[in-house]
Amino acid sequence: FPSHDMVEWEGDKASIGRYTTENFSFTTHSISLKKGDSFFLFTVGFCDQFGGTKGKKFLSSRFKQILSSHNKEPMENLGNILCKELENWQGSLNQVDDILVMGFRY
Repeated sequence: FPSHDMVEWEGDKASIGRYTTENFSFTTHSISLKKGDSFFLFTVGFCDQFGGTKGKKFLSSRFKQILSSHNKEPMENLGNILCKELENWQGSLNQVDDILVMGFRY
């Protein structure tokens, strides 16, 4: 997908509950949105899920391709599409991590 369709900000690679000292702070990002932009926050759990015909990870590239190819869908439909894709990918394999995907359209 073209780079202008999707912009990615990587979060800090740190668990929220892991750091209790005052010396650690998470990076703050300021993001400007335009009418029609979609915004997603997600954990790595979706991308790290094993499945498919070879029992491999779903991977972030596949996840982002789904978001990109269905970017005109209403958010409710996109949520259902993601659930179905994950279910089909996972098959009979157990979930290996927490999965959270939150999105909104501006």
